[in-house]
Amino acid sequence: MSDQVALVTGSSRGIGFSAALELARVGYNIALNARAPSSQMDRAAKVIEAEGVKVYEACFDISKIEEHNMQLNAIEEKLGKLTTLVNNAGVGVMSRGDPLDVNLDSFERCNSGRPDADAIARRHDCFHSRN
Repeated sequence: MSDQVALVTGSSRGIGFSAALELARVGYNIALNARAPSSQMDRAAKVIEAEGVKVYEACFDISKIEEHNMQLNAIEEKLGKLTTLVNNAGVGVMSRGDPLDVNLDSFERCNSGRPDADAIARRHDCFHSRN
């Protein structure tokens, strides 16, 4: 079993799930993430577990900075020291169309729920290089 542990935000489906699955296939233990428990998250966990790695369902809203320490500690308790972050979580635009026509409110909505990777790492001493 690998000592590599990845947190993949927004990973109960879509691109996040695909990223988590590929990491599992090369031996990473996976912390799946979505805002709330769901049947999609349960299915994703079963598929990842079938790859022979450990899986933890980390259900929390990544935009709530005050929850990071508690949630990251829980992940590390279950899977080991975090080594990798795939910062995939986000929300869609308010209306589809030409990207050059997206209004400011829609743009800000897309970016407000997604803290950058540095903010997550600063809140929890977990993504530092190892010798």
